[in-house]
Amino acid sequence: NWNTYQVTNLGGQITSIAIDSLGNKWLALQGRGLWKMSCTVPTLPTGKTGPDTVYKGQQTVKFKIGHTNDALTYHWTLPTGFTGSSNADSIIVNIDSTAVSGQISVYGHNSCGNGPVKNFYIVVKTPTGVDDINNDLFKLYPNPANDKLFIEAGNTNGYELIICDLQGKSVIKQHCKAPSTAINIDFLAKGVYFYVIRDKDVVKCRGKLLKK
Repeated sequence: NWNTYQVTNLGGQITSIAIDSLGNKWLALQGRGLWKMSCTVPTLPTGKTGPDTVYKGQQTVKFKIGHTNDALTYHWTLPTGFTGSSNADSIIVNIDSTAVSGQISVYGHNSCGNGPVKNFYIVVKTPTGVDDINNDLFKLYPNPANDKLFIEAGNTNGYELIICDLQGKSVIKQHCKAPSTAINIDFLAKGVYFYVIRDKDVVKCRGKLLKK
């Protein structure tokens, strides 16, 4: 089985390049014969950008590999619970609740074959919602949350709630004075967030929030 992909006519002499079933390239000159062409598979991808640690429920996580010589397409293999597909040098991945730590593998491909595989290990953690800084004056619930988040505050003259995504971008910033406050989070995408409760620029409570 041959796949001819380039045919030229040089001064009346037909020249063609074909690939056999094993991926070898051949040069054919009309009336002169057939020659096997040298063929080079892609090189090992260099480097990697993207997090080394992710959380169950995290969405749209981007991984990208460095330069790879001669690659036309790329093949990615993901750990259990990771979903995403790409034939380019980067991939967008969603991590579901079944995800486990494991290797992401990627290699370049061209008509000569597959290049060497690059592996990098990704740690998967479960967001617990347990505060990194706990303060009995504040209670934030439910966690995980769906559309509403409630905060009960003790003896305070007011505080500020800040919720950020995993890239550190502030998605909610609200000043609260009432002892009990309901926060609308319905518009947030599913995934992991971080929250901070501050009183006069002093961090009183901090932790992770899982949006269902």
